[in-house]
Amino acid sequence: MRRATQAIVIGAAIGMLFLVMPRHGQSLSQEDVKLPKSIFIQGEAMGQAQQLGQMFSVNLTINEFSNAEDQKILLDAFNTKQNEGLVNALSKMKSKGRIAITGTLGYDVNYIRKFDLPMVVQKFV
Repeated sequence: MRRATQAIVIGAAIGMLFLVMPRHGQSLSQEDVKLPKSIFIQGEAMGQAQQLGQMFSVNLTINEFSNAEDQKILLDAFNTKQNEGLVNALSKMKSKGRIAITGTLGYDVNYIRKFDLPMVVQKFV
C-alpha cells in the first residue's frame, strides 16, 4: 500500500510540475533560487493498482528551486554509483518543498528545477 501511495505521489508531482508555466524571458540564476513566497499547486491524481479508479487530491508546495550546481551533483552521483549514488546525494540535499496527498503528512521534495520554455502562440482560423 505504501509503495502504491508513493507511486501516486511521484506521478502526480511530475504531472503538476508541467503545470508551472514560466514567464517568457525569465531566467533562473544562482542568485534568485529562493522564492519570496511559496508556490502552492493543487491537483488530482487517479489511483493505479489497488487504488484503481480512485481519485486523490495532491498538494505540492515549492519553497525554493534547485540550482544548476544541484543538478551537476545528482548527475555525477548517478554516473558514478547509479541509483545508490543518486539516492545518497538526494538524501543529503535540503528540502526544497513538500508533496502530499490531501490529509496526509506527505514527503519532502529535495530537487525542484524550473526550466524556461519558449512561448508558443497558436492562431485558430
